[in-house]
Amino acid sequence: MRKLVFAALGSMVVATPAFAADGNWSGPYVGVLAGWNSAHSNSSGTLSGQWTAESSALRQTVTDNIAASQTTNNGEISANIGYNYQVNNILAGLEVEAGAVGGAKIRSVGPITTGAVGTAGNAGNATPALAPNYTFTNTIDPKSLIAVKLRLGVALDSTLFYVNGGWAWVAANQGASLISNGNYKKSAALSHTYNGWLLGLGVEQRVGSNLSIRLSYDYTDQGDINYTTAYQAGSSFTTPAYVETIKQDLSLHLVRVGVTYHF
Repeated sequence: MRKLVFAALGSMVVATPAFAADGNWSGPYVGVLAGWNSAHSNSSGTLSGQWTAESSALRQTVTDNIAASQTTNNGEISANIGYNYQVNNILAGLEVEAGAVGGAKIRSVGPITTGAVGTAGNAGNATPALAPNYTFTNTIDPKSLIAVKLRLGVALDSTLFYVNGGWAWVAANQGASLISNGNYKKSAALSHTYNGWLLGLGVEQRVGSNLSIRLSYDYTDQGDINYTTAYQAGSSFTTPAYVETIKQDLSLHLVRVGVTYHF
């Protein structure tokens, strides 16, 4: 698929006449972008509260399995608006885009037997008859993206090669849970807007006096969030308090084609 996109772009570069005698890209523009996104999220967990009274084997099992590495692959569509300023063949510009990001990943593992008898997940019994086992889930579901970018490029008549950098905001749903055979039921689910830096590059080709097409790649590092799980309704083991804190990050790869109208 990527080879076909590059081949199509190359054929247009060869076949399309220059958009103007001076090949100047200066001025405002609006456009649409569509393509592929891959969102990646790492989660890790730390234990506190009553967990400190449990065996090291039990704590290790929980922290090992509440951690996750998740990747989504789906579509993305957005709109952008910007302004270019060109001197000779050097271009500088500012661009703002907003769009919808598709894709969700739910990871579930277990039940995993700890091999160690503890109180957590065993309904508060001090000497339970069975070793606790746990089922773990982790969720990442990006929803939307807003980015502000500075562009720097080199214009060769009707073809523009550029790099860009800026800041991005990605709204996503995320969460984690752990449930044991002792009716220990903890979970967290929340919506959060991650924010972090963005870097990218692309090539843009004029196909008329007012239209251009582009092929671009952007990478974002959206930072991380910390949140804690809470006891679910019906959990028969709620005190003393066991605390699981989840640290979850998010990054995106975006490969897109776009159509731009220049005023």
